[in-house]
Amino acid sequence: MSEEKEVRKEEIKEKVKEEKFKIEDFLYEDESIKEERIMTINLRDAKKAPLYKRSKKAVKLLKELVKRFTKQKEIWISQEVNEAIWKRGIKKPPRKIKVKIIITNKDRALVFSA
Repeated sequence: MSEEKEVRKEEIKEKVKEEKFKIEDFLYEDESIKEERIMTINLRDAKKAPLYKRSKKAVKLLKELVKRFTKQKEIWISQEVNEAIWKRGIKKPPRKIKVKIIITNKDRALVFSA
């Protein structure tokens, strides 16, 4: 199963590089969309971390908050959202970020930029 996941991750990375992807591309074969939400997530608590850990803390905080809001076990953050957080470097993550959260029937939440 880990080999299948690695192959799947490589396929997703290629599609993201081409920037020609649909949300359905990120779903597993037997998975379907259960709910979609657009939320603005406040990342101000990342500013409490030391300068050299702030963006890393912001990503962890985003995962933690999405997990709390959606009550899903697995959280997947798109490369686009990750790049938005890291855009200004490790010291200056954004205070807020607007994301689209897609909840699937397999206890998984996908986070995309809104």
